[in-house]
This record gives sequence, C-alpha cells and structure tokens, in this order.
Amino acid sequence: MPVISATPDLDALSLTFVAEFAAPPQRVWEIYADARQLEKVWGPPSHPATF
Repeated sequence: MPVISATPDLDALSLTFVAEFAAPPQRVWEIYADARQLEKVWGPPSHPATF
C-alpha cells in the first residue's frame, strides 16, 4: 500500500492513513471487505496475514 501520510490523533486515539492505489475505489473496497482477498495483499509473501 503506497502510504502518502499517517496522522496520529492521541486525544481521539485514532490513526489516519492517506494512500494512493492503482485501482478504482470499488476494487479497493472489495479487497478490504473480503478477508480472503485481504489476506493475499496485506503484507509481503514471506509474512502472510490471516483473518
């Protein structure tokens, strides 16, 4: 994920990321909405994610 910025808000206990994706918004949403798809793209192949 090509992150452009990360902004912490310690009072609200939140962290906001801004990123650019080489895909249309609908496709990005589909990946984040489906755990099986997210596992394939979250992290490098040597450190796979499981949800």
